[in-house]
Amino acid sequence: MNRVLLAIIALLACSVSICAKPGYVEADSACSTAPLITADGNIIISVRAPKALIVELQGDFLEEGDDTCMYMDSPRIMLMKKDSLGIWSRTFKAAQPETYMYNFLVDGKMATDPCNENVYWRYKNQWNIFTIGGTPQVDLYLDNPQGGVIDTLTYYSPKDRFRRRCTVYRPYGYTDAKTYPVIYLLHGLNGSEHAWLDLGRAKQILDNLIASGEIPPVIAVMPDCNTGRRAKKVLHKTLFSNMLNYSAMKRSHIVDVFPLLMDTINSRYSTSVKAEDTFIAGLSAGAQFAADIVKANPDRFSAVGMFSPVVGKREVPKKLEPSENVLYWISIGKKDFFYKNGQKFCMRLEQLGHKKMLVNEFDNGHTWRLWRYSLTSFIRKVLKAE
Repeated sequence: MNRVLLAIIALLACSVSICAKPGYVEADSACSTAPLITADGNIIISVRAPKALIVELQGDFLEEGDDTCMYMDSPRIMLMKKDSLGIWSRTFKAAQPETYMYNFLVDGKMATDPCNENVYWRYKNQWNIFTIGGTPQVDLYLDNPQGGVIDTLTYYSPKDRFRRRCTVYRPYGYTDAKTYPVIYLLHGLNGSEHAWLDLGRAKQILDNLIASGEIPPVIAVMPDCNTGRRAKKVLHKTLFSNMLNYSAMKRSHIVDVFPLLMDTINSRYSTSVKAEDTFIAGLSAGAQFAADIVKANPDRFSAVGMFSPVVGKREVPKKLEPSENVLYWISIGKKDFFYKNGQKFCMRLEQLGHKKMLVNEFDNGHTWRLWRYSLTSFIRKVLKAE
């Protein structure tokens, strides 16, 4: 094949997708909050891309062959239609109440919605999110006027030789005049200290449960469990260079630095240091981290929540005596690719004679829908209003 023919092929490929220029997706001057929810409850998702040849919508709510928003365990892709102004759109019928995520494929290039400021990182890519309320469970995700405050906290780790990051939830009406129970929430692989806030909706869940009197005011701590994350804002390529890299989350490392984090929280906030007032939970890989932290610090926790645990039979220590008084609250989805993995972990606990264990099986997969529900159920179980 001669050079001229190669050049022509490259030019054609570039015109379709490979060489999409920055700004291919443009912000519509008339756009506001997105997606647009119509008076009759329909959802319109649109994006301005006048130069694009093909624009596809991908999200975890696309039912193939049916323009209805229904929650799916994994994202689906659907074509969008272009109007004379270069705006691509798709309309969906009234949605199932849930928190959804989506983005666009513009001539094969991934792009977010410039009209939707709610952005979440997942697997090295950005996704927009939006929430539809309607049922009692999903209403827990909605903003409450008596909402807590989110603090950005850094603390120095001698092991890392730099300052590490975490976010802290302070309940509405927080005061140093009283002490509060505290729960630590760990993210999974590819997550960060913002994961439980962005897609986990932890603030909204806690706000509503506290406001309804179902649980007492509680402090929630959400640390960044990645070893390479420093306490400063950096560009995308630097911040997420270790994504999809298991070495970025080292269990032994997290276990080692966690007591320092707990001591920092107890010194800066009016927290109870009693084990019966201290809890920890994690999702996916973070579930195993949470279990390891409890085993290393058995006298500091009363319960551990393990949501879709990515663990195996061999990862459970032969003896559980150090944490035998700790409640293991476990949730696993029957459609989860780690379902059998989680079952083996539970069976191992039973074989070891651990009696304080609650196992909850759901029809979901390895998804945020399950983890949000798990968080709600877990804190209702371990936190009781006075």
